[in-house]
Amino acid sequence: MVFDAKYPILGFESVHSYDFQVADENFATIRNTEDEAPAFTLINPFVLRDYKFDIPPSVKAMMELKDNSNILIYLILIVKNPFKESMGNFLAPVLFNVDNKTMAQVVLDENIYTDYLAAEPLSKFITE
Repeated sequence: MVFDAKYPILGFESVHSYDFQVADENFATIRNTEDEAPAFTLINPFVLRDYKFDIPPSVKAMMELKDNSNILIYLILIVKNPFKESMGNFLAPVLFNVDNKTMAQVVLDENIYTDYLAAEPLSKFITE
């Protein structure tokens, strides 16, 4: 599915649409529709921890979010070796409104969301 980036991925403000592909219930990818880069691996944050935040009103308006909107939330994953050392960015989730094919990266205030970090290793959440 192709999504229109209403609020861009940080550092990639010139990219206006991404092809979104679900790998399974835990992972997905997005890739620039106009070029090979950027491409990102995404992880479902809810498989890692209890994860809650308020969506800013400006993002709700831009994405035309309603109470019954079909929304997916993912984190950008920095993949490392070994995989359990890969990092998720809990302070900048990526939201997808499946109903109208819009997306946005939301940057959370680290002073409000003190339990979340911009680079948290998966090993913090994975028990062996």
